[in-house]
This record gives sequence, structure tokens and C-alpha cells, in this order.
Amino acid sequence: MLEIKRLGNTGELTNVFNKTQPADWPVELIHLPGNDVLPQYRCESHFGNKRPVSTSQAIDIRPEQAFLDKLPAEFYAYRMYSISVADEFPWDLVRSIKLELKGPAPLAFDPPVLVLGPNLRSGQIGAFASQPAKLDDVEFAATCQPRSSSPFVLNGLPAGATIFLNPLLRRVVHFEASRDFDWGTWSAIGLTVTPSGGPQLWADGNDSFELTRSSPATSFAYWYTDGKQLSCQRQFINVDSATPPTPAVPFETSEAHVTIPSPKASVVMAEQGSRT
Repeated sequence: MLEIKRLGNTGELTNVFNKTQPADWPVELIHLPGNDVLPQYRCESHFGNKRPVSTSQAIDIRPEQAFLDKLPAEFYAYRMYSISVADEFPWDLVRSIKLELKGPAPLAFDPPVLVLGPNLRSGQIGAFASQPAKLDDVEFAATCQPRSSSPFVLNGLPAGATIFLNPLLRRVVHFEASRDFDWGTWSAIGLTVTPSGGPQLWADGNDSFELTRSSPATSFAYWYTDGKQLSCQRQFINVDSATPPTPAVPFETSEAHVTIPSPKASVVMAEQGSRT
């Protein structure tokens, strides 16, 4: 609705613009010579879904103005954000993603929280304010709830009206025993992987494995956000079952191919001595 306040006490002119009303509204305004008081107009925008009315301040109409080409969107803020998750996202490892938007105080978000999961991989959140607000200052927080570990939060900025979630990268590390590994002394290499740095996810039960003479190599797949470095532990299991395995020794790696050599005798003696 556009409302024009004429000079003097001649009342106000009001016109409603909508899909059934014409887009043009001719109005005759008379500017009296020597009168510096200008007619004014005010714009009201009415919305559905019980949103509040947006009302602009009174704005002067200059004598030389022949057209009022106004955009109601100058007086309010609205954007519908489309949220989606990458097709390759590991829903077998993540139970849900809870997405929330935050921005300048006038903005209200509907719904306040969008929960995505294997059966709902996209959605929308509307942002609205009945007064101007900086939509470029809107941020999002995505809380990922893994199926077998603690939740973690990822923060970011929308790309215009689009939020595309692809927070996890897949990586595969290949572990193998060296070609000259001493299988005559050791029956197996025991390996255990533990989380390191930023969030890292992998399938339950896949974090411990052994390398043997018959199976001297294996691959370990995991997903990560920021840090790809893995924290691992390795120990050597003697062919003599009466001899206990060496203590687990931690090591870290960011390599895609990890080769494990036979332990040196002095190292084994030192590790076994550490248990006594």
C-alpha cells in the first residue's frame, strides 16, 4: 500500500498495489509557490503467515519528481534459503545435521531449526524482518550428530540464498608390512586408529586390525573435516604365543601409504623392558 499525504489539510491519498491492481497510479499534486513544505509518501507492505507489516518512514516528494518508482523491498528484508547436503555425505556415519541461522537482531528465521537426515536431505529456512536488515551478515551453524561419537559444530556463510553442506572429506590410507618384514619372528602387526585433531569418522569396529603374512596389507577409510592426520598405535605379536606382544607404541601419520618395518632388536628389548 502506498499512502501520499497532500499539503494542507486536504487529507491523504491511498492506493493498494497487488496482483489484481494496476501497477501505475496517476496522482495530481499541486505545489504552491513560496511553500517549502513538500508532500510526502509512505509505503506499507503486508505479508502472509502472520508476519508484521513493514512501514517506511515518511519520504518527501520533490517538485521535480514526476515518477515514484519504489521497490517495497527497500523497506524490509526477506530471503528464502535453500539448504542441501552433498550426495556423497556419509549418512551411515552421521545420524542428523541440525542447521540454524543467525543474523542481525531484526531478522526472524522460520523454521528456527532445520533437521536434516538420511530421509530429508534438503529443506528451506526463511529470513524476514519488517525493517531493512543486512542479509549478507547471516551465518549458519550446522551441528552434526555422529552415530557413535560426540556431536561437532561447523560454522559458515551462505552463498547468497544457498547453503550447500559438504563438510566431510573421504580419505583412504593404505597400511602394509615392509617386503622384508620378519615373519619368522612376528606373526602379526596390530594396528589401532584413534581420532586426532578435528572431527574424524569411520565405521564402528574398523579402527583395529592386523597385518599378517597371508594378509600383509589393508586399507583404512575415514572422513574428516579439517585435520587428515591420523593417530595410530602399533604393536608386534610374536609367533611364540607364550611371549607377550610388544607394548602399543603411538605414532601419527598424514601419509596415504604407510609401510611398517620389522622392529629392531634393541627397540624390542627397550619396549619389553618398559613393562617390567
